[in-house]
Amino acid sequence: MPRTQPLTLIRVPPVERQQPLPQKRNHAGLLGFSKLPQNIADELGHCIALARVTSSAVKGLTRHREAAELKRCAKKLRREQPGRPNMHLRRKLANPYFGWRTDTIMRLAPLANAPTSELLAAVEACHREVEQLPPVNPQREARESAGATALWLFLNRAADDVRNEPGAWWRFVLAFLDDAWFPTEKLYQHPEDLRPFLAELERVVLRPMADEARRGALRAD
Repeated sequence: MPRTQPLTLIRVPPVERQQPLPQKRNHAGLLGFSKLPQNIADELGHCIALARVTSSAVKGLTRHREAAELKRCAKKLRREQPGRPNMHLRRKLANPYFGWRTDTIMRLAPLANAPTSELLAAVEACHREVEQLPPVNPQREARESAGATALWLFLNRAADDVRNEPGAWWRFVLAFLDDAWFPTEKLYQHPEDLRPFLAELERVVLRPMADEARRGALRAD
């Protein structure tokens, strides 16, 4: 069986804060404005630019590759000598640009200087978890993340009369994904394929916002 390609650093080009907003769509109309306020135009242009570079940066970052990399790291940790930590390896495990999942980096980064046994146990636990996860397309995950960003922008920046209009948020999300160069043909042609995508948007955007609104109401009481 061929050796799984190791993970590599994610090369994300720097994105300047000031980005021109793509002009092929009426973003102002989609958000309920006759003219888009400059602060919203700047924020939207920046988010679209970030989504564009993220899609290409995550290509090939599969769960299978992460599991194989964690296995290799565990093997190297077992060879660490007392008082002589492998700092190159430990920096890799704490580097958020190395292609780790968010859950993996959140667990391992704080342990960069921990005793070998503690760090090894965490790496092995992450390896077991990643191995049990279903395979995913990292670019599809990037599209879901971009869609969540678009939905958050719509809910927080759209005019009140548009925010509650049926279908308005979805038109804005599709326009955002188009501008960010994600494939959207199937989302237009096969609405039945939207269910997993919509469920993910609800999980990462709508539920947390609803929870925060409930907490705010309780604090007000």
